[in-house]
Amino acid sequence: MPINHGLRIVARVLSILAWLALTVCILVAMGNPRAIGIVIGNLGLGIVSFAILQGIAWGIARLSGNAKSDNGRLPFLRRTDSVPTAGPKGVGGWLLLFIIVLMLFSPLRNIASTAIELNEAEKQYPELLSIAKWSTYKITMWCIVLTSVALNLFAGQRLRKHHAPDSVTLAIKALWFSGPFCQILVALAGIFILEVSIPTYLDTGAMGPFLSSILGAILWTAYLKKSRRVRNTYFGQLY
Repeated sequence: MPINHGLRIVARVLSILAWLALTVCILVAMGNPRAIGIVIGNLGLGIVSFAILQGIAWGIARLSGNAKSDNGRLPFLRRTDSVPTAGPKGVGGWLLLFIIVLMLFSPLRNIASTAIELNEAEKQYPELLSIAKWSTYKITMWCIVLTSVALNLFAGQRLRKHHAPDSVTLAIKALWFSGPFCQILVALAGIFILEVSIPTYLDTGAMGPFLSSILGAILWTAYLKKSRRVRNTYFGQLY
């Protein structure tokens, strides 16, 4: 076995272990969403473990000849010839499911959940309707949600029509923005606009959806970076 191929195998194994460590820590944290100390401890452990293992994997990948332009992707052996039957190609399978989630399920879920949460809050606390800060908060919430919806639709359409590496990069950015980053923006809106204290906000159970969004983003990101169909469709390499 060529040494470069062996190094790539080691790098891929370490990368998989890094993602598994982060995923396990997030799952443990999700099991105790109201125990803030446990959540922070497990998230910290997961991030540190991921950083160490993935950092070593990226270093080994570079030694194996991974191009700097690949931005840390851990490649399989490159082919210089086309092999039409080497693997799936085109928008189908899990890739099609991801695009449907990105363009349909995720936007509808975000819009519906936001509308329901705001409506329930107004029913439970009618006095909110007379508070100016509440109107500002609602406008901010809808701006966050509609921005994420627009980004998801644009990224999904790019995946459908523009088969190039930058479409995958955009999809990953949209995935993390519409998931964990939007959850952070919503939390900041509640803390700074409504002046809700951080412990009070965390007591509402907000950590559960936040951790779920991180886990979902990790799983789909891993798929986009490791999928044979994605490589064949957007990176022009058949395996």
